[in-house]
Amino acid sequence: ILHYLNAARGEPLTHKQITFKEVTAGNFYYSSFAKRAKDPLIQVFGNQPELLLKVSEELGGRQIDAGDMGVNIPAFSRVPIHMILWRGDEEFPPDGNIMFDSTIGSYLSTEDVAVLTQMIMILLIGNKKKMGN
Repeated sequence: ILHYLNAARGEPLTHKQITFKEVTAGNFYYSSFAKRAKDPLIQVFGNQPELLLKVSEELGGRQIDAGDMGVNIPAFSRVPIHMILWRGDEEFPPDGNIMFDSTIGSYLSTEDVAVLTQMIMILLIGNKKKMGN
């Protein structure tokens, strides 16, 4: 939170979504990010994408038009996190991605983006467990 408050420049959102790999040095940190956030998103919610919306509502999550289920979670003011899932079928396993506004680097370092997204995943998984799913 302090890193966000220290770095926030008030830059307005572009509404252009980027992946973690497109964040500065994101390619370098990608494997860590995937283990912390993307892989758990797919493993926990990939077979039940609709459950992602339910468990995100407590965090202010709302549905967006993306994938089979897309959710926007307002992590901080001007730091929306989009979590997107595609349901698996006979040919392909479930897949997912986490997207950020292109201004994310004006608010958080790459490592902070990974940690923040991991923290959100921990909360979502906790909400799922509270619901008994």
